Amino acid sequence: MQSQRWLPAVLVVCLSLAGCRSTERFGLDGSELYRPAAAQAEDGHWQVTGDGYTAEVNGDGYLASFKVGAVETIGAPFAYQPEAKLAADSAEMTGDTLNVHLKGPGGEATIDYRFRRDGLAIIPVWHGQGSARFQFTAAPAVLGIELLSNVPVTTAEGGMHLVEQGETRGVPAIEAACGRAVRFYFPGLALHVDGQSWGDAYGAAPGYEIRDRSWGRAQLAAERPYPIVLTIQRGADKAWLPAPVFVPRTDKPGGLYRADEPYNWTLDFGTGESLRYLTEARIEVLAIDWRVSDACGRLVAMGLETVRLDPEQPRITKSVTVKAGDADYCHVHFKVFEPSGRMLPSSFRAWFRIARASPVATKPAPAPGPAAK
Repeated sequence: MQSQRWLPAVLVVCLSLAGCRSTERFGLDGSELYRPAAAQAEDGHWQVTGDGYTAEVNGDGYLASFKVGAVETIGAPFAYQPEAKLAADSAEMTGDTLNVHLKGPGGEATIDYRFRRDGLAIIPVWHGQGSARFQFTAAPAVLGIELLSNVPVTTAEGGMHLVEQGETRGVPAIEAACGRAVRFYFPGLALHVDGQSWGDAYGAAPGYEIRDRSWGRAQLAAERPYPIVLTIQRGADKAWLPAPVFVPRTDKPGGLYRADEPYNWTLDFGTGESLRYLTEARIEVLAIDWRVSDACGRLVAMGLETVRLDPEQPRITKSVTVKAGDADYCHVHFKVFEPSGRMLPSSFRAWFRIARASPVATKPAPAPGPAAK
């Protein structure tokens, strides 16, 4: 009888201990928590070692290094609200997350660095007037930057599905608006970076832009978290030479062609000197794959060209004439590649329109009347 009286208390103690243990080792969903090794140096910076990567957060509270194996992926510390001149006044490692509080003349902010087995999430929150902005800069070792978006593709059965794909720009990337996700290619790996903004449809580009080796966004609302997720993708591409920079151009205002004229484009590769790294690797000819799709994403024409490289030329260009079938509004996708795969392919998407003559409505000829007398 006495033992039965103590049984509920024993159960409560045991359940409490089990609960404490689950809090230490397991998440609410029952999965085991990830606990990377973390240490803080005397100068205030943190070093966190995960599965095959090492991250460093400097004394000011910004991610300054993210090294995957021997490959450094960050070229400059993660920039957040630089006008506020924020600096860390406290930092604490709790489980898988380094919580940093920043303060400066222009306001306050928090940045949580949440580490995962395949990367980390940077979660900033601005506590101040106006909106915030951030900028991520890749290391000089980057081979190319893919501007990702979910593109609707029409299947053979007439249905549609979304495929994550995009243009792969050479570096320095030409300034452009881009979607919320990009992929930075490095030798032997890629870093998928996704700005998971509240209310944004995937592929939307409200304020995101790419320039040189940097990607970022402005106009982030205060008091709201904006996770920026970095995911390591090993073996994404076997290339070790950077993608070349090129721009397709047309001399037609608004990209408007007449139906009876050739649809000519000029691919501008810049100076010959900028491509010397390819000729030094004994790559003297690049292939150009072009594909034209209509407004619904259906492929209507395709072709293959080549361009010869000469580092002594002041400018390297290639004229390409594309076809469009019966389409009126077209997207043309140019892809520059090297058949052996040593160079990361580069691509660029543009659009153009075709003005087709409309049939002229004519009145039917009157029926012949009675013969004149």
